[in-house]
Amino acid sequence: NNGFASSPDTSNNGQFTVFATEARLSLADKNNISDVYLYDRIGDQFHWISSGAGGDFPSEMPSISDDARFVAFISLADFNIFPRTPYREVY
Repeated sequence: NNGFASSPDTSNNGQFTVFATEARLSLADKNNISDVYLYDRIGDQFHWISSGAGGDFPSEMPSISDDARFVAFISLADFNIFPRTPYREVY
């Protein structure tokens, strides 16, 4: 499934890039809602960062730390944080 990708951000060494996309780059991704993925250029692998989000809610605007240890993004998903709010949260 091809889909539009947005908000790319790359680690300082260039190995890792995070981005949001509606494309299903994981077999477990069953919807066309925006998700956050990490691409490892050296390992040539995609990792679904926003997996585990409760329901069909978009995750967007990822950012990766310079050393690639941390990824942050906003989402309407609750990630098992209760009570669920109607607002975007930062994860």
